[in-house]
Amino acid sequence: MKRSSAVLVAAAAAFLLALVLWLGADRQPIRIGFAGTLTGDLSDLGVQGRNGAILAVEEINDRGGVNGRRLELIAKDDGGDPRQAKAVDRQLIEADVTAIVGHMTSSLTIAALPVTEAAGTVLFSPTTSTPKLSGKEDLFFRLNPASDTEARALAHYARRTRELDSVGILWDSDNQAYAEPFTEAFRSQFEEEGGAVPAVCRYSSSSPTEWNEQLHRIRQSDAQGILLVSSARDTATFVQQLRKENRDWALLSSGWAATGALHQYCGSPCRGVLFAGSFVTGEPPEAMRDFRRRYRERFGASASFAAELAYDTIRILAQALQQTEGRTGNLPEALVAIDGFPGLSGPISLDRYGDVSSPVTIMELRDERFEPIATVEPEELRLPGTAVR
Repeated sequence: MKRSSAVLVAAAAAFLLALVLWLGADRQPIRIGFAGTLTGDLSDLGVQGRNGAILAVEEINDRGGVNGRRLELIAKDDGGDPRQAKAVDRQLIEADVTAIVGHMTSSLTIAALPVTEAAGTVLFSPTTSTPKLSGKEDLFFRLNPASDTEARALAHYARRTRELDSVGILWDSDNQAYAEPFTEAFRSQFEEEGGAVPAVCRYSSSSPTEWNEQLHRIRQSDAQGILLVSSARDTATFVQQLRKENRDWALLSSGWAATGALHQYCGSPCRGVLFAGSFVTGEPPEAMRDFRRRYRERFGASASFAAELAYDTIRILAQALQQTEGRTGNLPEALVAIDGFPGLSGPISLDRYGDVSSPVTIMELRDERFEPIATVEPEELRLPGTAVR
């Protein structure tokens, strides 16, 4: 009898130990990876995105986490380099993250996507907007609409509202996956509406020696406007050079440069530059105003669109993980099932391909603020007599 009792006690102890270990494992933090450019001159998108993600994680954890489990953000620097982007994604996958938030530029996302796809890991980018990834059934998701729609909206506004007859274009080949489709979409729309594009020049942001030559070609084209499809740093450099010539150019930019770093690098010369992007129009909703206040309190700087989109990306991931109880197996299905998520700018829905659709806002830089001046709905483009409101 004593031996039987000892066996039962030992079995019960083993069972309790296993139960404790199992419950403990189930209470482990849910890891989410972040991959973006966090160092160097082109780090504005990455740093803002990481900070927005941090703020979301902290707020979710303060409310009890996801199903009682805390979120843990593991951030990695992709260095703005495709090879490093692949390497850090492998590191995050080895760290057993449930998903990776990133990358913050289209070229690095395209470079890294084969790595995450092979591992069966969701790659959820706040800011990638290349149309090359649109309409694909894969594990890539995003909150930024495809850039070709933004480019067409900007071209439409430049032609119909600003009544520009000609626009020259300078674009960065180092982010070709984003910049080239944006350039081609702008040119196509602008020419369809009767405008001319007398010069399209590309440069490499990593080879500053060729910048003056390409900019000179744009100047010699006698275009009324100049579109810069480049980072905030490069856009600031080009605008400063162009303003010195005292010519009455209308200066346009893609949303890529619409970060706080632009005013930091450029200052007053960048006033009046026009942008296209999926930003808040008019008076920001209360949720956006509250986020911007908390971001400034936490990080001592103003939040850009990259921070706002990364913040919403984490929150959407958290809601999907709530549905999957922190598991990754059916995370893609949980993400595409999200409809009308209360984002900072308004309701967010993802289609079956993980893409999002929203109106395009035309912005003008005034001091440090990107002020909305017009809105273009995607379905309005290409139509005769389209009106911008």
